[in-house]
Amino acid sequence: MLKLTVIILTQNEEDNIGYALDSVLPYFDQILVVDSFSEDSTVEIVSSYRGVELYQNVFVSWADQRNWTISNAVIRNDYVFFLDADEVVTTEFYLELQGLLSAKNPDQVYVSFDYIFMGRNIRYSYGHPEIRRIFKTDSARFIPSGAREYAVDVGEMGFIKNKLVHHDRKPLTEYFVKQLSNALREAKAMESIEIPKNISAKLRRKLFIRKHIWNRLPGIIKYPLYFLYRYLWKRGFLDGFPGFVYIFMFAIWYQFMIQIFYYDEKK
Repeated sequence: MLKLTVIILTQNEEDNIGYALDSVLPYFDQILVVDSFSEDSTVEIVSSYRGVELYQNVFVSWADQRNWTISNAVIRNDYVFFLDADEVVTTEFYLELQGLLSAKNPDQVYVSFDYIFMGRNIRYSYGHPEIRRIFKTDSARFIPSGAREYAVDVGEMGFIKNKLVHHDRKPLTEYFVKQLSNALREAKAMESIEIPKNISAKLRRKLFIRKHIWNRLPGIIKYPLYFLYRYLWKRGFLDGFPGFVYIFMFAIWYQFMIQIFYYDEKK
């Protein structure tokens, strides 16, 4: 087993958590689940897995929950790996990670995803950049920003080509509910966006554009432009109907919900 601590944050993840745990238990030395007082059977499922350590803490934001875990959980390894409850690790990913950590000893590691939506791997529509999920334990610190989070930039970076699989098995209605919750968080943060100095230059540029350009553009311009960029320029149309739905929801519906909540807060 790889001497690495996997940390999974949960809240009402009974449909997903078993798949995530089954994918990591054969490979990693320590598995922690940090639950936000789930009201379904998540805790019971986690407790049925021998060797999985369970913590509970009230959820404030993804960044706060990750920081709380680093500060309060008993972590016995030099590396931590933050895996979402609706993600699974493949054998190919594990083997590449094992080789990377033994050969290069990076401080932080970027990963990417195969994203399953409406039963299909949407290869073009998802479009999420690589993100850091694996850290030397003493370099794992996060900054909250609306529905997002940013990892503090520390040390040498590593990259894994084999992908994690994101497959949320909850009903599609739960996806809409989650988007509404995230839109509300984004709306509340629109006027308080800060650009930290201790994040990557790429992220600072993205935050600058988001704060000073994107948030000031009229919706009648930016929503259709973003949709066309994802659907045509990034070839989301190749993902069929699931790709269209995903891009429409993210580029138009979700962005419009942010604007509605922001307007409502202002009034």
